Amino acid sequence: MKRDVLKFALLLTIVSYMLTACVNGDSTWTGKWQLRKYEYADGTVVPEDSVFYNMQKGSFSALCMTHTGSFITFWGRYTLKDDELCITLLPGSSAIPEFKRFFGWDDNQRTFHVERITSSALELKYNTAKYVFRKFG
Repeated sequence: MKRDVLKFALLLTIVSYMLTACVNGDSTWTGKWQLRKYEYADGTVVPEDSVFYNMQKGSFSALCMTHTGSFITFWGRYTLKDDELCITLLPGSSAIPEFKRFFGWDDNQRTFHVERITSSALELKYNTAKYVFRKFG
């Protein structure tokens, strides 16, 4: 019963996000972005290659490859306002055991400052951490 309710809630949420997705008119955001590294203010660079952000007209998903080669997908939505990107994952995402490893967020929402976006590169900043992506595929 609980599983059916969760499935229905997930379906309803995805449909509502699709129906209310903002059309930003900027196809630069559309597509798959591979997270390549984190850069910190102290000069530390942490490589990453198993997280892919997908964005299209307000819909967001993150495809994350585990150490066993399997994938976990996190769903949500994103909004753009000026130079800010706000990503909100579906409720319950932060309860998934792998959430901390792939996101490191305290909850299911994060607002980034967009430092740079081109057709092939994306740089997002949160506090002192910079997330560096490349366009994938």
